[in-house]
Amino acid sequence: RLMFPIVTQTENFVGFGGRVLDDSLPKYINSSESLVFKKSNIFYGLNQSAKYIRTKGYVVVVEGYMDFIALYSRGVRNVVATLGTALTPQHAKLISRYSSKLVLLFDGDNAGQTAARKSLKILLEAKLLPKAVVLPNKMDPDDYITENGAEEFQKQIAASEDLFLIVMHEKLKGYSGAATEKVAIIEELTPIMQSVKHRGLKELYLRELSDRLQVTEPWLLKMFAGKPDDKKQFIKSVEVEKETQVAPVKEDKLLSLAKAPRDEIYLINMALMSRDGFDKIIETEILQQISDQNLSKVFNQAAQVYRQRPEDFDKLTALLVNLIDQPSYLSGHLREPLSLMDKAEQFKLINDCINSIKKRHLQNELEVCKRNLKTSSNPNIELEQIVNIKKSILEL
Repeated sequence: RLMFPIVTQTENFVGFGGRVLDDSLPKYINSSESLVFKKSNIFYGLNQSAKYIRTKGYVVVVEGYMDFIALYSRGVRNVVATLGTALTPQHAKLISRYSSKLVLLFDGDNAGQTAARKSLKILLEAKLLPKAVVLPNKMDPDDYITENGAEEFQKQIAASEDLFLIVMHEKLKGYSGAATEKVAIIEELTPIMQSVKHRGLKELYLRELSDRLQVTEPWLLKMFAGKPDDKKQFIKSVEVEKETQVAPVKEDKLLSLAKAPRDEIYLINMALMSRDGFDKIIETEILQQISDQNLSKVFNQAAQVYRQRPEDFDKLTALLVNLIDQPSYLSGHLREPLSLMDKAEQFKLINDCINSIKKRHLQNELEVCKRNLKTSSNPNIELEQIVNIKKSILEL
């Protein structure tokens, strides 16, 4: 094996790496970890490249010894290499001492690209500004600079793209604009967005994603925020608002739907699923019988906006979540099993919810009539109402 002494940035020798000179496996072997040698805390070559990183203002991160030597020997000297491990929080902390900017240059194969993507959350949590280069034809940095030369390699570095945008574009491959796809993409990007500590970077990412998904930035904020406590902190850290064509009435405080009956929550989700469903619900005049006051406000707001601008139906969900404290109550129609329903199943659930809401409303009226019966000056009227209500309940 070809032996590589491993030296810390303070010029202490702490271990060795060995690379085979043929096709034997394993390709690399490092010294066993010890109190002084921990792969997750060390960059190969940092003792040589630290001064160049400060001069250039950014660092190029590669995967192994050979990549480091290939780049350094050809004039790319602001470079460090990991020791066969993924980037760790300790690595990110170490890089931040020298520069906040870095370019990941992992191998162009699937494993290298996966490692780069996994590094994103760690780097963002450390307030770093990560970019990446995906080399063509699955080449590694050593092969690429040997074949194409240092000048062409520097062009690749100069054209490096924001790592978040690379990940986002991958998630958007084949994206057709369907609501279910939007939610799936948001759920996958949520851990990454919650890890962004740099305020300016967070604003730019939100704007980019808002444009690509065609949703409002406030709605994205609420979807990314998660728990109510996290949401307050997240929204406070980025105070962005995007004007919409039709804005909902502002409430003094966010409405809670936590106490709304399940059938009413289902009904508003079915209303937001399709225009046909919304039309059917409005035609039944069931909105007058919604028992939860907060949900009634949301439902009436939805009906008002829909009547004014029916062509903006697809924006209704994004508008309404600005009124409530937990957006998940209005996004059920975007997730399974509701999102998988065909039209017949949707209308059956709508009918079931309407009947359930009507029954509860009638039962409440029945209780009122029974109480009034005890003090009524004309009990026959109350008795007749009770009979009619019971008949209506049975018909349901």
